[in-house]
Amino acid sequence: MCTSQIVDEVTRRRIAAHGASFRQASSSPFGARDEIGMLNLMDAASAQAIMARADAGRMFDLSVDHFMGMPGWFGAGDPPYQIWMTHTPRGEEADDVMGVGR
Repeated sequence: MCTSQIVDEVTRRRIAAHGASFRQASSSPFGARDEIGMLNLMDAASAQAIMARADAGRMFDLSVDHFMGMPGWFGAGDPPYQIWMTHTPRGEEADDVMGVGR
């Protein structure tokens, strides 16, 4: 529900966040075996309404800037950002980088 809209009481009761308490696990309003959460509320009509709003002519930049010293989750095992310069316009910086003996 990423747009501003009025939510009726029936839908409101099915939104788990409305009945949640701070730092306490809540149960799914869709049953104990629920695995898709709010996707349970999606039907053919709601999917069609969203697709009707899609604009194929509008572009979104999804790129991520990488730079030396950028923050990361290194404690969680993510590798730090590094730069390797193996090829330059003047040729390779290190001779025989691939170890083929040429």
